[in-house]
Amino acid sequence: MSSKITKRQELENALLNKGWEKDRFGHFKRSINNITKRFKMGKISCRYERLVNINNKNEWLNMSSKTLYYKNFKLNKQGLLFFS
Repeated sequence: MSSKITKRQELENALLNKGWEKDRFGHFKRSINNITKRFKMGKISCRYERLVNINNKNEWLNMSSKTLYYKNFKLNKQGLLFFS
């Protein structure tokens, strides 16, 4: 009996292959040039966020105005992520 990989699992695998690290909460983080970004994973969708300092407190800021549903996730031929 074979199990089909879910879109969420496919996204998680792609993020890991691109150097993102899974944290203890199941979200994926990556820092480039002192800018920390993350994919906050939910049940049916995720949020793309950036860590910013607001009034001397670190906060996660949503970087996308649309909801990123796993069902809309795709990889192109170069292995880059995008949501349709």
